[in-house]
Amino acid sequence: MNSRIQVLLVAALVVAGCAALAWALGADIPPDQPLGRQPDYPAGLYELLSSEGRVDGYFINACDFLSYHGDTKAFNKFLAGAAKLKDTPLKLTLHPGRGMTSKPWKDHKPVPFEWQANVLRRGEHPDAPEAKAGEKGLYVVTLDLWLGGDVALDALDVPLGVEVRSGMEIERFIHIHEMKRGLVAPEAKKTPA
Repeated sequence: MNSRIQVLLVAALVVAGCAALAWALGADIPPDQPLGRQPDYPAGLYELLSSEGRVDGYFINACDFLSYHGDTKAFNKFLAGAAKLKDTPLKLTLHPGRGMTSKPWKDHKPVPFEWQANVLRRGEHPDAPEAKAGEKGLYVVTLDLWLGGDVALDALDVPLGVEVRSGMEIERFIHIHEMKRGLVAPEAKKTPA
């Protein structure tokens, strides 16, 4: 093999290795560590994410996943702040039970929390939808709220512009129960919208 081909082969391997590292860049964001300030965050997002009550977090590429502990008043304040972010779609997903942190790597001790804020950069995460017609902004914020802790469902103050959805855990449980009773065929399972 001539030396020119060898050099090109090594260069290609280095570029491929760097691309793989960039694709999978991620790390913990401990609660006592300040968040990294992203220069393209919408105004107010960094301050919102730096709110009191953060118990854990991590990032993968340009997406942040941060967990918070607090009561209904604290969550309503956080939700109101998130709803005010300009050009940043907001979705709220409700879950039964208690939230416990998890991370995509080993050596993680779960920590209880009430809500998780997920800041997803469009094109960097499968849960960050592409912009719809007329929709602006580089980021989508999703909030996941677990109702088995200190936040009361009947006291939530959800702004009108926020999309609220079910985490589908209850629907899945009911479907499995109905299958066991023979009332629903396994192939008739409904998928969430």
